[in-house]
Amino acid sequence: MFHDLPEVLTKDIISPIKTFIKGLEDIIKDYEEDQMKNRLLPLLPVSWRKEMRYFTQDEFENKIKIDGKIINGISYDELNNLYNKNEFYPLDGKIIKACDKLTAFIGAYISIKHGITSKHLEEGRKNIMRNLKIKTFLESISDC
Repeated sequence: MFHDLPEVLTKDIISPIKTFIKGLEDIIKDYEEDQMKNRLLPLLPVSWRKEMRYFTQDEFENKIKIDGKIINGISYDELNNLYNKNEFYPLDGKIIKACDKLTAFIGAYISIKHGITSKHLEEGRKNIMRNLKIKTFLESISDC
């Protein structure tokens, strides 16, 4: 949940919309990082700030901390076999990304089902479904 904290200020702009306009995703990310630094983090106790930055920056990277240094790009196997201990603050960013895409798909699917749609939203939903290969999941919720 913490990886979405910056979206408190921008609202949740679903992935199909963010990725439709080239560069928009980067602009939103930069804005969220700036607002996190200047508006949200100052509201938190000082002792929490580094940890919140850890959860909200490079949130889709597998990473760990060793002696206070953040190491990105840890493989799934390394994360789970070597660093799966609290002392390393393991963060499985790849699974967070998959869950994020799944929630974007569900958001688009529900919007479309309720008549809130556009060509881009439809395309985004189809692309997410294709990329995540969740046709079985879609079939299981299509009766909802």
